[in-house]
Amino acid sequence: MTPIAPLIEAFLDETLARQRGVSRHTRDSYSLSFQLLFMFAAKRLKVSPSALTLEQLDAGLISDFLEYLEDKRKTRR
Repeated sequence: MTPIAPLIEAFLDETLARQRGVSRHTRDSYSLSFQLLFMFAAKRLKVSPSALTLEQLDAGLISDFLEYLEDKRKTRR
């Protein structure tokens, strides 16, 4: 199983910051989005966010997360 934290850190630091040169605000936005995903996945899979692995984040879970975000936003309007 592949731990996801090092992959996300590399994406935020290497890909976004160094390769693409995005702003700190953009990286923070990505980081927050990943945090929301990890909290959702951890609750759904009944594990701690730090225990999540890449293999657990499949298309169905991501789709459910996006639906969750859409439904959550509807109730706030």
